Amino acid sequence: MKLVFIQRLSLSYFGIAYISAVLKKHDHSTDVFVEGLHGDLVKDICKTKPDIVGFTCITGDHQWVARRAAEIKKHLNIPIMVGGPHPTYFPDMIEMENIDIIARGEAENIVLELMDRLQTRKEIDDIAGLWIKKDGKIYKNAIAPLIKDLDILPFPDRDIYGKYAFLEKETEFSVCISRGCPFSCSFCYNASKKKMYFGQKIVRKRSVNNIISEIKFLRQRYPNLKSITFNDDNLGLDSKWFNEFCEKYSRLDSPPPFIASLRADFINEERAKKLKKANCFCVTIGLESGNIEMRKNILKKNISNETYLLAAHLIKENEEHRICVFCRAKRSKWGLKHLCLIKR
Repeated sequence: MKLVFIQRLSLSYFGIAYISAVLKKHDHSTDVFVEGLHGDLVKDICKTKPDIVGFTCITGDHQWVARRAAEIKKHLNIPIMVGGPHPTYFPDMIEMENIDIIARGEAENIVLELMDRLQTRKEIDDIAGLWIKKDGKIYKNAIAPLIKDLDILPFPDRDIYGKYAFLEKETEFSVCISRGCPFSCSFCYNASKKKMYFGQKIVRKRSVNNIISEIKFLRQRYPNLKSITFNDDNLGLDSKWFNEFCEKYSRLDSPPPFIASLRADFINEERAKKLKKANCFCVTIGLESGNIEMRKNILKKNISNETYLLAAHLIKENEEHRICVFCRAKRSKWGLKHLCLIKR
């Protein structure tokens, strides 16, 4: 069975890369098509003769998905599935014309089961994690369980993007260390995710050895690699894991410099020193607003101004590179605006 993904932006998507890796491991075929990189996108998709087409969709792209789905349906009588953030939290997207399947949440195992059943011509109406439109009826199945052990997943299939030059020219690669977050900031999707997966372990981390293996694989597969971005909200949630990671990463042969994100209240002098030893060249800290009342009462992120300032000071004292503090505030009487980019 062949699943063809369609996306709007010219970059590699973790969701697509992970699902593709799982499907290929189980002898299915995949391909991806990026909007804007084809003279006739739909014609090129049709040439590959897919069994199913899948879109990844963020809010704002759902109308684009609907238009493209309509064009594909004119030429191919095959199921069209949509996954990603928008259908996960707004599954009523299934009611849109030409959309047959909605995949909600973590979809590696969901899509694998779908492909296996389609291949063996079994019914798909009851697959957990999918909403399915069939014969005028919509089957709204419960959310599927989260993947408990992330180490069982194969490394993301970045080669699915190999036909596009932007991947081969990449020098900075993203690596996903964990999934889930224990906090419930009002501006973040994690609060809704915890409700969706109530009763399950939300925060899961890959083992350090598994991550080190992926770094070694990336360096071998992509000789242009110069740096790593760890695509996680907070590298330092688990102190034991953090200490093991910094130690083993620093022992790599010429460890590639990396970017990490941490909450300000997880930064102390010991962690700053360990990041430096491990060859971290940039630390990003989410500030969201320079107004403490906004952070505490509206954003539900109760971190003091003093904590942010101390975190920046500790990183600056122990790093030779830079700090990036993300802040939407243009001005702040606390002076936090001066942390937006600090270089040494």
